[in-house]
Amino acid sequence: MPFAIFAESTTHSPLNSRNTPHFSHFSKPAIMKTSFVISPRVIDTINSLQPADRTPISNALSMEFILGQNPEDTLTPMQNIIYAVIRFYVTQDSKRLSHPKTAS
Repeated sequence: MPFAIFAESTTHSPLNSRNTPHFSHFSKPAIMKTSFVISPRVIDTINSLQPADRTPISNALSMEFILGQNPEDTLTPMQNIIYAVIRFYVTQDSKRLSHPKTAS
């Protein structure tokens, strides 16, 4: 059975930001309440990483989606690329959950 972890953030709105690894949307944190989903796809992807990449990328997710901080400087260039993919998964899964397709 699939599961999801929901979280509320009041300092940043990553779901309304561009899906790029540049994180330019951190200049002014938005005072907005957003939800996000950590799906099995995200967890499986993180668990498939090498241990040296797993922790920094997990920390980057919490920095952005929970703390509203820019994680770009905490990651290597390759980790930033991997993080951009995982970040895309989180935003895509979150949008899917908040706007499910209606049954035809």
